[in-house]
Amino acid sequence: MKFSTLALCFILSLRAVGQTVVNIQPHFSAGCEADLFSYFPTGSGGYLQPEFNIVAWTSGGTSTIDRHLLRFDALTDTSVIPAGTHISSAKLVLFGRSTSPEGNWGNSLYPGTPYPNANNGWIYPVATSFNKFTVNWATQPAYLHTDSVAIPISSAQWSQNDTMDITSLVVHLMANGNKGLMFKLASENPYAERMWATCNETDSTKHPLLIVTFCPNLITASPQPDTVVAGTDAKFFVNSPTIGVLYQWQENPGTGFVNLANVWPYSGVTTDTLTIHNTSIHLDATHYRCIASDDIHCTDTSTGALLTVRAGVGVDELGVGSFAIFPNPTIGILNITGNNLKTVTIYDMTGRIVKEHPGSNSNKTSINLSPLPPGIYMVTVIDISGNKTIQKITKE
Repeated sequence: MKFSTLALCFILSLRAVGQTVVNIQPHFSAGCEADLFSYFPTGSGGYLQPEFNIVAWTSGGTSTIDRHLLRFDALTDTSVIPAGTHISSAKLVLFGRSTSPEGNWGNSLYPGTPYPNANNGWIYPVATSFNKFTVNWATQPAYLHTDSVAIPISSAQWSQNDTMDITSLVVHLMANGNKGLMFKLASENPYAERMWATCNETDSTKHPLLIVTFCPNLITASPQPDTVVAGTDAKFFVNSPTIGVLYQWQENPGTGFVNLANVWPYSGVTTDTLTIHNTSIHLDATHYRCIASDDIHCTDTSTGALLTVRAGVGVDELGVGSFAIFPNPTIGILNITGNNLKTVTIYDMTGRIVKEHPGSNSNKTSINLSPLPPGIYMVTVIDISGNKTIQKITKE
């Protein structure tokens, strides 16, 4: 009975907990937000109106630019988002305002607007921390173009809410110290403006809202590089702490990752262990990774692992058999030379058969691949004794 209880506890500890969604709306007292005014380069940005703007305008004939800083401190609070989780998505919702104490401008680009300049912008990750009470235009933190997100052009002067996918930005922030976000116009030439409610808006439901969806990490150990001699097997492994995980291995031969199927030389493509049988020298420098998912919409992707295949003495790099397959790459015609050819089958990288060709008595068989789209294909040639020759080819 004691053993059964322990086993049950172990199973429960491994069971996936699924997606969790948290809504983060900071308030002004949290010190998360600051305005930056070029017109007052040394003035404090800590005082905020109920609106925030990214602006390129003029004041008394002088060009002035407004930028904005915003930080969601709860991103690095483990009581909100536990350590060891995978961010599935992050949506930023900015709420439009119906009036402004600054004047009757609102969003400057809308049907019938007198202002011709586009008011689209960018959100950038901040490179260094800021203090809302001391930061200003002159001391504003640097920002990075890495994982930046576009702000769309407005379609209404007032009350336009904007929802933007900033998943890449949030992942960047959580991995690099969560120093905050910089908002600015794409072109800071007068006259252009975007406007939303700040953390100082009296209606707290209109404070900037970050909706974060996260899952437990489904992969805790990514595959490691493998070096093998041609003609021997290669293996790649992943590890997951969660039971019931679904796996899909992918290959990147240099043109992007594609799903693998259980077609020779691959097996175990939907398990935690991928086996590549009788490796060919043509697989050298190919990368492999695994995507893990559960039944409640959580996914996790491993890092890629490099396969190195070295030529061995006496090893036929084309696999079992005695057929030569050329040219590789090919722009259309594929030639196969060798005796007693029975069948030729060509697969795409999903394992789907895209072409079959019967054998012939000729020593040379030519197959027209022109109708196939460019990409990577596996060619399997079988002789009348059942021996196989397998080669990966590139169709240009």
